[in-house]
Amino acid sequence: MHALFNYEQSHTFGLRVLSVMCSCLDTFLLLETQYKVQESLLGCQAENVKEESNELIIDALSVERNHVLVRTYLIGGPSERKLPPRVLLEDGRDPYPFPLFSSFPIPKSYPTTMAGRSAMKQDSELSRYLSQTKTAEKNQAWLDGCRKAFCKVLTSKPDLAKANVLVDMLEKVVQGQIKVQEETIFPKVDYKGSDKGLKSQSLSAVQQLGVQLTIRYGTHLNLVKNSKDTKEQLSHLLKQVRFFLRQQQRNIDCQLRLLQGEYVGHDWFTSTLFLMMMGKSERCWNFLLKFSTLLSSGYLWMPRLHASAHLPVPLTVSGIHPVYYCSAHYVELILQAEVPAVASAFRMSGYTPSQICQHWLRQCFWNYLDWLEICHYLCTCIVLGVDYQVYTCVAILRHLTHDILQHTQNQDLQVFLKEQPIPGFRVGEHLEFMQQLEERYRQTVQPDMRNLAKP
Repeated sequence: MHALFNYEQSHTFGLRVLSVMCSCLDTFLLLETQYKVQESLLGCQAENVKEESNELIIDALSVERNHVLVRTYLIGGPSERKLPPRVLLEDGRDPYPFPLFSSFPIPKSYPTTMAGRSAMKQDSELSRYLSQTKTAEKNQAWLDGCRKAFCKVLTSKPDLAKANVLVDMLEKVVQGQIKVQEETIFPKVDYKGSDKGLKSQSLSAVQQLGVQLTIRYGTHLNLVKNSKDTKEQLSHLLKQVRFFLRQQQRNIDCQLRLLQGEYVGHDWFTSTLFLMMMGKSERCWNFLLKFSTLLSSGYLWMPRLHASAHLPVPLTVSGIHPVYYCSAHYVELILQAEVPAVASAFRMSGYTPSQICQHWLRQCFWNYLDWLEICHYLCTCIVLGVDYQVYTCVAILRHLTHDILQHTQNQDLQVFLKEQPIPGFRVGEHLEFMQQLEERYRQTVQPDMRNLAKP
């Protein structure tokens, strides 16, 4: 505690806390819109220069600020961005071979080079299965066949399961699922908005900054162009979604400010779909209209059930999302049975699997998994069943067993899980384990997930 009276140590501590807070993208958006965090950090960097050469001084604070600036500017999984270290290297000749900067955009050495979209059509069993499908054939038997084809390509040739094939699959699967009574638990709602009415509305500052982050990430992945048109398309889509979901919300008389108004965070699920569909907002909107009736929408699409009229009043008033009281709850139960060492480590640390899983799921694993794995995660939950959201989290925690045990011993488990990406995790490589969990737990997990709309 006495060390905090030291200027450098107290500021370093503050920057570390800020870094952990900004690991939640919604928290970062709020801090940036309210307090201009990045602008303040850039200003501090600009003031920390040598008088004779005007070069930025390398010290503990400038290195820590540089890390926070890169972390908050760049979106990406473990192989999609390079985060500079927080300490100087032992090499006396060049103790910090990472460029410091005092203005955006950041130096080109931090984003990794992403491959462009291939013009060559790559064939797979899944793409062949989808191309042979007729509209009338999307029944339960077709859905079962699609699941088998998807699982096969995910385990044998996951690189062929790219966004264009996955989007085609999702559209056809959702078209088939809306005919299955067990899947459609929300009523179909007619959209009553108009383009003219939406143009007069504006997004919140948090949503506007979220749009910028989304387009920056999509541009880095070579999925969309960083243009005014792309920004307008995504902004219009988010306005449509906001109006559509508002039609299904109830006015709640309670003291929770969280429930008084719109969903306070950014819609990361809609932004993910927008990038998957390469900026085609109309295609994304048509998909969301159909998807909104399905069970999986309540768990994958966080704003979907905000102050929702589809939930029992006591649940709505509580402000607790089904992802927390259902998905995360079952993650803890299954983890205790399947990976007891990890469950014990969490209990010893005073941090819970529910907390980190909710953190990951709220932002669709952005900054934690690479883009292709995020796409595979969403498709797995929609195609194979929304209970795979639970199994995926268990598989990730199992994958991180060694690191979790190590950082529990180091007493920094919470900081590690929030700040660090999940390297080496491939959905396809863990699918067999998740299918084993399905066999053992689906009869318990899935009915409870379906009961979210029942009083």
